[in-house]
Amino acid sequence: MTVRSRFLRSPASACALMIVLVAAALLVDAPAAAENRSAPPAVATPWLWPVDGERSITRGFEAPADPWGPGHRGIDIAVHADQEVRSPAPGTVFFVGMVVDRPVITVAHEGDVLSSYEAVAPAVELGDVVDGRELLGTVTTGPHCGTSCLHVGVRVHGEYVNPLLFFGGIERAVLLPLASAPSAEDLPHGPPARSPR
Repeated sequence: MTVRSRFLRSPASACALMIVLVAAALLVDAPAAAENRSAPPAVATPWLWPVDGERSITRGFEAPADPWGPGHRGIDIAVHADQEVRSPAPGTVFFVGMVVDRPVITVAHEGDVLSSYEAVAPAVELGDVVDGRELLGTVTTGPHCGTSCLHVGVRVHGEYVNPLLFFGGIERAVLLPLASAPSAEDLPHGPPARSPR
């Protein structure tokens, strides 16, 4: 028996070989997996606000911990009954109908992006091509928040994202310290002693 054949027959060697093969397979598939989890596309021009009046958000986006977990997959905009809802960007009406017990309109935009609006009585039909600011419908009563809000959701490649990424409402993050560093006078025994040189 050669050294090579003895090496391949030992349990430890077989285990090591298996680990190397699995690691290699994972590394080969890593770029494809990264492509599937790409970030939302950058919007060259922010979308137009879907209702007239002041931008007032009554509830923000709350990402769920997992795809089926609790969260708030959109934003709620303060509105009044019968207020007009307009398309924020060009697209094609992808869905018009009831989802559970609420009237919803969904518009398909460029780049595999869907925007949804509830509760809205439709003024459009499935397949209609809409421009930015074209009338989609009017706010109606729905179980989410009556007639006091319009729920707006955005999906990119099927994943819910914060609609403010498209409406231009997310400010740049700034990291701040949790607390200021204590001054020498705040220390219990005064400033630290200097070491002799």
